[in-house]
Amino acid sequence: PLILLFVVAGSLAGAALAYLLPADYRSVQQVYVGLNPYRSMSDANFLALARPKYSNIDDYKNWQMTQLETVIFLDAIIDETLVKLQSLDPYWQSYTKEQLKDMLDADWRSAGVWSLAAIHRQPLRAEQSARAWRETAVSVVNQAVLAAHDTFLIDQELQSNADAILAAKMRRELLDEARTGLANWTNSASALPQNERLTRGESWHVNSLVTYPAAYTPAWTRLLDEQPPQTAPRQAYLEWIERVLFQIDEEIPRLALEVSRLEAKRPELQGKYTQAAEKSMSLSPNLTLEGFDELPAEAMRSSGLLILICAICGLLFWLVLQLVLITRKQPRP
Repeated sequence: PLILLFVVAGSLAGAALAYLLPADYRSVQQVYVGLNPYRSMSDANFLALARPKYSNIDDYKNWQMTQLETVIFLDAIIDETLVKLQSLDPYWQSYTKEQLKDMLDADWRSAGVWSLAAIHRQPLRAEQSARAWRETAVSVVNQAVLAAHDTFLIDQELQSNADAILAAKMRRELLDEARTGLANWTNSASALPQNERLTRGESWHVNSLVTYPAAYTPAWTRLLDEQPPQTAPRQAYLEWIERVLFQIDEEIPRLALEVSRLEAKRPELQGKYTQAAEKSMSLSPNLTLEGFDELPAEAMRSSGLLILICAICGLLFWLVLQLVLITRKQPRP
């Protein structure tokens, strides 16, 4: 009977502890995290992402997973989660974002199913906070992924803009060089007999000066088709070169305007790139995050288990007490 008394006393102590120190509840919201670094979007310019060269694909994946974990704990997401909770239930009005963040936890190993958990003394509050966190994280991350997509496209547009400026400047330099060469030949040829045919060397020189700046455009194609035959006199070539110089003089100002237009557009693109990059939170445009499953809140500590442990402690205390009594009853030598 005495041993039973100690066991019952331990069980009662366990029940009292379970009542005075109620267990926390853990609510889990599962989300699916996908990362396909070789996926190509529907945009033609986005096909460059279809076959990128990664120095280490695992490092890229781990970086994105760690980045995603950091993002879902950002103050912006926690603040939005708290606002959602406060609009849902007045209970959350007294909570701060620091208190809410301390309740949240993310469990993951790699891409696939992640567990977003919230811990609270009340199962309803745990479920509310975990659900609100999941909804906010999915919404914000998906917006960031769209922004990452826009960032890539704007970056491509910036690169195209830079290439176009460089091409226009190089084209203008080429036309300036050709114009100088043609003008020099015109000056020297004007002092020679106009009815004579060009020498072979002079003919090659003129043709090289004209074909050097020639482009695959209707105007230049027409000029090349109008080239005088080899038997034509020098006067015919001078008249032809005059039309070529006119075409060059027409094209140079257009190139200057094109460079000005492209350079004026660049600050706007850079501003859009900065905004999109900030919204992307450095996430990959190939990242996917969506809700997967919702698990009911569960107690993190079983009251029955606590009572059993305390009952065992009562039994152990009885055993120790018996050993002490037996030791004291033994006669001293």
